[in-house]
Amino acid sequence: MSRRLRWTLILAVALPVVLVWNLFGFSPLSVRLFGGGYHSISAGSMKPALMPGDMILSLPVRDPARGDVVVFRHPQNRADYVARIVGLAGEQVQMTGGVLHIGGVAAGMAPVEDFVESQVPRGTPPRPPRCRRPMPKPGGDCLKEQWVETLPDGQSHRILNVVGTIGVVGSGRSDETPVFSIPDDHVFVMGDHRDNAIDSRAYGPVAMADVKHRVWRVLTSWAPGSS
Repeated sequence: MSRRLRWTLILAVALPVVLVWNLFGFSPLSVRLFGGGYHSISAGSMKPALMPGDMILSLPVRDPARGDVVVFRHPQNRADYVARIVGLAGEQVQMTGGVLHIGGVAAGMAPVEDFVESQVPRGTPPRPPRCRRPMPKPGGDCLKEQWVETLPDGQSHRILNVVGTIGVVGSGRSDETPVFSIPDDHVFVMGDHRDNAIDSRAYGPVAMADVKHRVWRVLTSWAPGSS
């Protein structure tokens, strides 16, 4: 077999493999081609869906919907943040007793098993996780109440609670908010770790123009309890 024919055969086999890897293997080239990005989760505001240290892949989004976990520009410092869309333009949103209300209707809340992780500092900079009292010793089990929240359109996800009592008004500082009216072309975002998130409850609705990507996949993840 001639050298030219040999290289032709090698390229015929290798080129499709490279193309498939770049299209479906989430290489930096394929991510850039699709306008997506990689992001490292540095804080615990989106536990249990996303853990500090997780590496996520996000893709551009044209029509972000309720329940989407999105990457957006913070309306004040313009840095990239990650949170979940819970309210849409034209709606009124309020937290009462740790329960999300949209248009005066409470989201469904169902308790499930506690979320457990090790009391080990993580993130950038490293911080110990927030736990329900009594606080565990370093390396011990950090317990958080875990609830399934069901939004008006039927989307469900898990949220965490470490302060106050769900359903009891006034038992947790971040569980009570005024009514927010969401203007046109804006969304209301919240972290799933409700007592450990600075979100639209603090800085108000986010402009749709600042919603850049939808989180599509977790590429690497810290399992609860890992150090």
